[in-house]
Amino acid sequence: MSVTLENPSFAKAHEVFQGAQPNASLDSIRLSGVAGFNRLGLPTRRLEEWRYTNLKTIAKSEFQLSQPGLEKLGETEALPGLDAYSVTVRDGVFQSCSDSLPEGVSVVSLAQGHSLVSNVLGKLVESEDAMTALNTAFLEAGVVVHVAKGTSIEKPLHLDWVVSQGHENVALHPRLVVVLEDNAHLNIIETYRGVNESTYLNNIVSEIALGAGANLEHTKLQEESANASHLAQTYVQQNRDSQYRAHLFNLGAKIGRSAINLRLMEPGASCYLGGLYMIAKKQHADVYTKIEHVAPHCNSQENYKGILDDSATSVFNGYVLVQKEAQKTDSSQQNRNLILSKNATANTRPQLEIYADDVKCAHGATVGQLDEDQIFYMRARGISLEQARSELTYGFAMDVLSELKVEAASVYLEKNIREQLLNKPVNG
Repeated sequence: MSVTLENPSFAKAHEVFQGAQPNASLDSIRLSGVAGFNRLGLPTRRLEEWRYTNLKTIAKSEFQLSQPGLEKLGETEALPGLDAYSVTVRDGVFQSCSDSLPEGVSVVSLAQGHSLVSNVLGKLVESEDAMTALNTAFLEAGVVVHVAKGTSIEKPLHLDWVVSQGHENVALHPRLVVVLEDNAHLNIIETYRGVNESTYLNNIVSEIALGAGANLEHTKLQEESANASHLAQTYVQQNRDSQYRAHLFNLGAKIGRSAINLRLMEPGASCYLGGLYMIAKKQHADVYTKIEHVAPHCNSQENYKGILDDSATSVFNGYVLVQKEAQKTDSSQQNRNLILSKNATANTRPQLEIYADDVKCAHGATVGQLDEDQIFYMRARGISLEQARSELTYGFAMDVLSELKVEAASVYLEKNIREQLLNKPVNG
């Protein structure tokens, strides 16, 4: 393969990539990514989906190809006390699984296991998404998870994506492919971590296919470096009676964007998408969801919350599309934002597009501040102003944590959120 990636931010890195990562079996899909990104270019604010998210800093940078880590992150655990099958991907390099996996479960590197998921790899993605095309142009690193028909795993599978680079302007483009065959059950927890001050781009694409009756619990905790850009695109396709539950916690990165495109293809499929973005200083968090109801008798729920302090900005774009054949659809969507500073900004745009006539769909969004009556009530009982505001903010966040199925994840997030709130006086 010898083609040119025209964008100056990634052109040199791609030249190195082509020389260092030859893989004839992946060349055709990589070529489609190069052609797609050359045609689409880096997203700008002129695109409606990117209206509030500015990638100028990425456009002005020249990114290097990821190399094995120069600086260790340390020996800290991503989730203390978690009892799980654990896989670490360090700077894009797959590490072996920490324990032997049950029969029927395969977890391998993308380079080794792409043939195992050839019917899914590159098949679920959106052809008009530029960042997905860029990921495809660099397709090599990542993880394949395959669960055979009827297999149920007792412990969660923990994927720890670690960026340990010490130098500047490294870009990673990992791909996660998850296939659950009919009636398979799995709980995946993903953690994304980086060295505190490192500047890098983590451009992740996930493709998830759920067979009939399959059940996937999917938790993602994003705690990238304070100067990192985390751009994630997830594509999910569900068959009859399958269930998908996603929990997103966006706490890190300077720019964090998580997009999910989900299609309910056969009757009885259901999904829950929820989570929390908790940002401060000049952080920017963008959550984009698109749920397409293709078949009848499916249901979808969304519940995202945001807590913004200092000069942080957020975006929620939630789009539900109900096709003509998708009768008896039941869909609800909620986005609520709590503003702790006069300089923070939350943008929220829930949207419904319905072509069926026998459906139950609702959506709502709020942007507000703490309730002064509740603060007065707590202060009247001897609680300080700062403590009252922190406790009320903590209470606002807790219902999304109650949806988590893994106690270690819930405990860690609860502790993290409480420490951030209680150790910092809340602005008036």
